[in-house]
Parts: sequence; C-alpha cells; structure tokens
Amino acid sequence: MSKILTSFFVLLFAVSTQAQVFEFGITDPNPLPDPLAFCYGDSVTFTLEYDGWGFSSWYKCTEEPDFVNWSNSEKWEMVGMSINTFKLGIEGDAFFWVNVTEGWNTVTSQVFHLQLKGQIPTINYSDTLFCEGTSLVLSVTPGDLGDGNYQWFHNTALVENQTSESLEIADSGTYQVIALTNPTQCSGIYYPSQPTGFHYIKPDVTGTFKPDLNRLVLQTSLEYTSYQWYQASSTIVEMEAIDGQTTNKYNATITDFDKYYALSVITSGGCHTTSDKILVNDSIYSLPEITVPSQQFLCRNQSVTLELKNQAYASYQWYKNGSQIWNETKPTLLVNSDYQFGTGNYTVKVTTVADPNTVFESEPITLEFNTQPYISIKNNDKPCPDGKVVLQVTKGANGEVGGYDSYQWYFNDINNFDEAIEIANATDSVFEINVPGEARHYWVSCSFNSCDDISGSKIIEPFKLYPPNISMDPYEGLLCLGDTINLSIYSEDVSFQWYLNGVAIEGADQKDYQATEAGNYDVLISSLLCETTAPVKSEYPAVVSYRVSPSFGVEPEGHQYGQNPNHLIFCKYDTVHLNLNNAGNYKNIQWVGKLFDPSSSTDDWEEIEGQTSATYTFINGVENDKLHYKVRVDSMMEGDKVCTGISEYKTIDGWIFQSPAIASYNNSELCENGDSTLIHLAFQGTWSRMEWYCDGILEPNSNTDSIYAKKEGEWTITCYPEYCPNIPHSSGVGPYVKIMQDAEILENDTVIYAMPELGFYSYQWYFNNNPIDMDTIEIPWVLYKNELKPGSYTVEVSNPAECLRLSAPYVVVGVDQTRNIGINIFPNPVETDLHIELNHPENVKSIEIYDATGKLWVYASVIDKNNIFSLDNKKKGIFLIKVNYMDKFSDTFKVIKN
Repeated sequence: MSKILTSFFVLLFAVSTQAQVFEFGITDPNPLPDPLAFCYGDSVTFTLEYDGWGFSSWYKCTEEPDFVNWSNSEKWEMVGMSINTFKLGIEGDAFFWVNVTEGWNTVTSQVFHLQLKGQIPTINYSDTLFCEGTSLVLSVTPGDLGDGNYQWFHNTALVENQTSESLEIADSGTYQVIALTNPTQCSGIYYPSQPTGFHYIKPDVTGTFKPDLNRLVLQTSLEYTSYQWYQASSTIVEMEAIDGQTTNKYNATITDFDKYYALSVITSGGCHTTSDKILVNDSIYSLPEITVPSQQFLCRNQSVTLELKNQAYASYQWYKNGSQIWNETKPTLLVNSDYQFGTGNYTVKVTTVADPNTVFESEPITLEFNTQPYISIKNNDKPCPDGKVVLQVTKGANGEVGGYDSYQWYFNDINNFDEAIEIANATDSVFEINVPGEARHYWVSCSFNSCDDISGSKIIEPFKLYPPNISMDPYEGLLCLGDTINLSIYSEDVSFQWYLNGVAIEGADQKDYQATEAGNYDVLISSLLCETTAPVKSEYPAVVSYRVSPSFGVEPEGHQYGQNPNHLIFCKYDTVHLNLNNAGNYKNIQWVGKLFDPSSSTDDWEEIEGQTSATYTFINGVENDKLHYKVRVDSMMEGDKVCTGISEYKTIDGWIFQSPAIASYNNSELCENGDSTLIHLAFQGTWSRMEWYCDGILEPNSNTDSIYAKKEGEWTITCYPEYCPNIPHSSGVGPYVKIMQDAEILENDTVIYAMPELGFYSYQWYFNNNPIDMDTIEIPWVLYKNELKPGSYTVEVSNPAECLRLSAPYVVVGVDQTRNIGINIFPNPVETDLHIELNHPENVKSIEIYDATGKLWVYASVIDKNNIFSLDNKKKGIFLIKVNYMDKFSDTFKVIKN
C-alpha cells in the first residue's frame, strides 16, 4: 500500500550527533482528495513512523494554530499521546498536526487543514426565553436549501412535517435542526446544528435563612413591573394571595408544619408568570446538629455512622479537623480508621433549598480510634551485621514509647503475620534482637482499652551501603595537564578511598578528590557506623578526559595481543615507528615512556630524551628500554591559552616463545644397531620450520615435528617461530638415544637386585630356569637373601619396546638353619615396639634392622635376653632383622610393619 507522508529531519541538541527522522501523514483515504475536503461523518487516518526515544503528542484545532505568539493555544485539543495512528472523524473544518519531543526539544510536523464539504447549519432566534402561552420563531442558516432539505427535533424527537428553514415553537425544551447542505457532493448526508435550549420566563426566587429570627427571607429581582406573593398549606390546595405582599421580598416565618410559597410577576412585555412553589418548615430550615454516637472511642477495626438529626437540607459537606472530606456529601458519614478518617473532630456544613449561598456548620463530634502500634529501632541505630539492635513500639510513628496495656513480639522470614512465630518472653515495649543474616520481619501485638491490635511489619536486615554516585565539576570532565577536576560524592558516615583505573590513590581518603590526570575514577566507601558492613565501590566511574587528546599510530601494524589494538607485539630487531596524528595542530611534542605497570601511580612517565618530533623510531628490543609509550603535546586555545594534553598509552611488546621440548618413548633405547625409536615435539606451538640434531650435527631433511632416531647420542631440536621466522629457538637438551644395556644381578648384604633399573622396565625372575610368580614379590627387581634357596637365580629385563635382556645366573649355596633356635621375635606384624628374645645372648654379637631397600635403620651391639626396638616412626612395609653371631655367621628374619 502506498503512503502519502511528510518527512522531517531534525538534529536534536545535546542528544545525538545524528539526525532523528520521523514521518507523519495521511494513510487513509488513499488516494487523497485535492483539496483535502470531506463530507460530514467521513474519517481520515493519520500515521506516524518514528523509532526515536522521545514521545509524540497529537493535536487538532478548529482554526489555524498560531505557533509564533500562541494566541489561540487554549483552543488546541490534545487527542492522543505516544501512538502510531489516529482516526479523525470529520465534524467541521479542522487543523491537525503532531509534536515529537526528545528531551528539551520539540519538533512540530506539517499542519493538515481538513475542510468540510458543505456548511454546518446554525439556528437563529430572537431570545431563548419566552412567555408560556406564546410562541417563538426559529430559522436556519443556510436558509436557501429549499423545503424538504431540513428536519427539526424537539428534545431529540423528530418534529413531524417540519422540513422548511423555519419553525414556530410554543413549548420549552432543546431544539436542533439537520440539513442537506451539500446534496451534490455529499448525497443524503444531513449536517446537524448545535442543540439550543429555550425556556419559559419564570421568576428566580432565592432565600436567606435567618436562624436567630426563625425566618426565611424570600426575594427575586427588581426587573418585573408587578409582584404578588401566594401561600398554601399543601401542594393540592389552591394558592392564596397574601394581602399586602406585592414587593420583590417576603419574610416567611418558619413553623413546625409545612407551608408553600410562590411569587406571581408581570414582565415589562406583559407576560404573566409564576415561580415554582417553595416549601418552608423547621425541618428544612434549622441549624445542623449531629446525633452523638453511643461510642466515641473505638478499636481500629470498628466503625461508626455520624448522622444529622435533620436530613432535609439542600446540600451537605463533611469535614475532619477543618479539612473537607472529598465526596462526602450525604446527611450521614461512615467513619472508620481509614487514613482519610480515623481519630479527629467531625463537622458538617449544609445549605438550604431557598438559600444555597448561606452555609451553616454543625458543632463538632470528637471520635478517637485506637492507634496502631509502630515499631522503630531505638536511637535509629544501624542494624550492623553480626550486631544487636533494640526494637521499640510507640503509639503511631510520632508517639511515646509504650502506652499500651500488654505486648507480644513475633517474627517471620517472610511478610506473613498469619504464619509468624511468637517470641518467648518478648512481652515488653522494647525488645533487643541479634541482627539476622538476611531480611526478617517483626511484629508486635498490643492491647489497650480492650482493643487488640497488630503493628505493621518492621523489616530488619543487615545494614549495607549502596554504590555512591560521583559528580564532577566541571561536569564534562575535560582538563588540560595542570588543571583539576573536582570529584565528589554525597555519602555520610563513611570513609573514602579513591581509585584511578582500578589502583588505589595514596592519601585520597576524603569526600572530594581533585583529579589532575585523565582516566576512570572510582571511590570505595566503608561505613563508620558498622565496621562489619561490606565496603562498596561506585557503580559507574567518573571518566576524566584530556581536552586536548592527541593520538598516534604504529608502523608496521604489529600483532594485537588479545585483540587489543593498544597492545602490539613485534619481533626483536624490528624497526618500529610511532607517528603522531595531526601533528600540525600542536605546538610542542614530547614522547614519554614507562617500563612497568602503565596504570600505576607509584612511578612516573619519563621523557624520552631527544624525542620531540612527530615520529619516534626505534629498533625493538635493542634501542628501547621502555614498554609503554605516550605522546604529550601543547595546543593553542582561545585567548592564546596553551592547553597541554597527553595521549592514551600503547604497549610495544616483544614476542616471547617457549623453548621447544622433546617427548621420547621406550627409555629412548634401541634393541640393537639398525633399530629406531620415536621422538617428537612435546607441544606443537606455531613454528614455521624445524631442524633435528644428534650430538650437535644437523640431520638432513629433518623439517618435521617427529623423527625416528637410529643413532646413539643426544638429540635436540631447533624451531623457527611463525611470527619471527629468523630467530631460532633450541630445546637445548634432549633425550640420549642408546642401545639397551645387558641385564645383570647385583647384591648388597640383604638383597640381590636386577639391572638396569632406572627407566620403564619389566622384570621376570627365574629359579633353576623356572619362572617365579611375580605376584609374590613386593619389589619386582629385588629379592631378599633370607628368602633365597640354594640354587641358580636369573632375571629377564624388558623395556616397553619389548627389547629383552637375560642376566648371568646368581648361585646360592646352602646355609646352617639351626642357629636361630632359641630366638623369639614378636609381634609380627608390628605397629610400635618390636621384641627380640634370646635364650643365649652370649652367642650373639649384634642385631641389625634393614628396610626393604637395604637401608640400615638400627644397629645394636649390646645384647640382652629381652631386647626392644621402636619402629613407631618408621614407614609401613617389610623390615629385615639380621642376627650376627660370635662365630661370624648370621640369621635373617622378615617382619611386617603396619
């Protein structure tokens, strides 16, 4: 569907640097008539297309709006707000537009002038008042439409057979005419006039109530030529003229029975007319009096109805403590403890039928409702975490502590009194509690004068601080070097610590801080009232920037560290150029640098000697002793003022590569000449080229991350990184490739053991060429001599590559087994003390105790019958007890240490 729209492009000041666009126009009917003229009852749809953050206001007016002097702004009718479409019904000429507001800026659309085809008829008349029994002639403009083109209505009912431009009326009421004012373009469409009311001439009688005279003064205006007052005792008897009462005033005496009065007058035009009848009695005309209720002290859940003894007044308005109670305009008032009512002095003001301008007020009635208990913290103490506070109850928020007959305290972790827990022995007007770890609700039930009442919920939760807001002066936060920006917060009863770019500023511990350099400023506040309350930092930093903000680029571009364009990595020996942008705008230039943390305030930025031009060039890793760089410049401002600014820093870093490491397998062993073993890079890295070396000699065609080594010797690798391919990195050391050594059996005093043992090997022992069950051997490469039998022992050693080596035999000869008779060793297993009892200690030279590795732990040369040795601090495992005899023979025993 095509649209006919009017577009507006608006630059909003201080909101955005881009134009805000909205489109406003008519989308129905389509196509649009030219000119924009419509029949009565047609509709026109307007559409607004706007995606901004502001709001729209839609207006119409019956005349062209004056946007210059606003002379007719009171006639502008707002018909919609923040909507997208509006359908306007045509009831006459209208001007239509929309306003779009963003912040302090309002933009007005084109104004559409919608015209009516034809004319709205108007009724012409000489007067809206006429004498009953006479007639009045009405006419219409336009009056030249011809008979049959009009229809008249009386009190919304069609007047039959009245289709001409005039109408003679004899009855009062509201009259309206509709007319076919444009039968050509708007066939069959009648345009309505505004309804007009016509009334009979009738005197307006008012009264003034004089309670001190027990009299009602009735009167009318002096515009009539003749007056006559009448009276009657009821509405069904004929009114009688009151002798001599022929002026515009009459004093009616108020009695305890009904009396009706009326006034007959003659106008200057000769119209005889009579006023409406006026009822006068002492029920209608008396001072208001409120019936005193039986109870004037009530519980909060009770109510009472105040009512007037006389309820025949013309109007009522109730008041509390002299203030009007909105919408209470009846002879009765229901009073409860609602916020609008409750305790107070109540009166009512009334007016009488004949005297609506005189107001009479009753005497006050005082009502008192029981006051709801109110919980507060004594002395407004802060509920510090892990602390205590005292709760107290008062009559209302501003009452004295206590004042009730009884008390009972309750609590609940949720705001639900029905499930609250009664607190034992908490029956006083004050109550000390431990501050809960999380929010908890407290209530108190109080009784007074037979009224039981519950306080509102009092939430007690650990006091916490909220992030402070930092204000800046000047608010834009722009400075030159040497200027200051005042930063401040408005927190009270706290201590302060200011931070710049996340680093604490030494000595910055006041409410205000004078910032002298650009960056992000935060402040941490800690409570002085609650030391256990966690400190909080400002939610949003105050951003201070340099008014003059130079920037510089880097050539070549370098590699971004972590996708940070201000942290660039170069190879050692690369030539780096730092180029000041727009250098011609500045008067003086100085490059500065820093080696350590650029955000730290403990060390200063140092001027780089001699670097005062637009470009600073150095060889990375050789000529530069800094890691972070800025450029400081002077710029001329208005009035020849020099403003010094400094750029953001850039980090010029160097690549650091981890030296390559080599992984090997099978103990880097060869089974025999001609075999090979796999070695490769342990971690891949980003290398562009690799070289393998054996004992320092380059292996040809070795540009690979893995190789099968066939030569004996130390293998190393040299790698060239992808980012800096001209700088080699060597593993330095590497695995020693060798042919696996022969197996052999070695011994010490307590064990025999297999070699090789340093590496990854498997072992199989043989006794007289028969395999020994290896599950029975605690240490695979070790056999204990005291467990050996006479015979031949051999061992087979294999590595993970299944290279096998068989040892030469180890032969064990027979031993005398009779010497241990009379030796008792217990307990076995042992946990602490080991007992060795000897029947013949004179035959024993010494006792030695070894662990499973052959390490000597105990040597005893002084021997008794009963010998105790402590193994309490020894590790769990197998221990060997060697008993040495005087004849140089020995016996060995095995015990287990738990």
